Amino acid sequence: MINEELQMKAIEFESTVTPEGQIALPIDVVREIPAGEQIRVVVMWEPSEPDAAWRSAGRQRFEAVYCPEDAVTNG
Repeated sequence: MINEELQMKAIEFESTVTPEGQIALPIDVVREIPAGEQIRVVVMWEPSEPDAAWRSAGRQRFEAVYCPEDAVTNG
């Protein structure tokens, strides 16, 4: 059953995380949200280059233990 009285608003913005673990809200976003309102936070980010390099290195080490005869082919 859907609660027809429940309406959600959404605002999207970009920010960074401080060394203290805080996320800065742009002033225009702060003005949109009434003080005391309960909010839901979803955090998304793109992996950094070191993370991609780490995964690539892991895949190479994983694949290094197999010889060409272990390959699965269609045919």
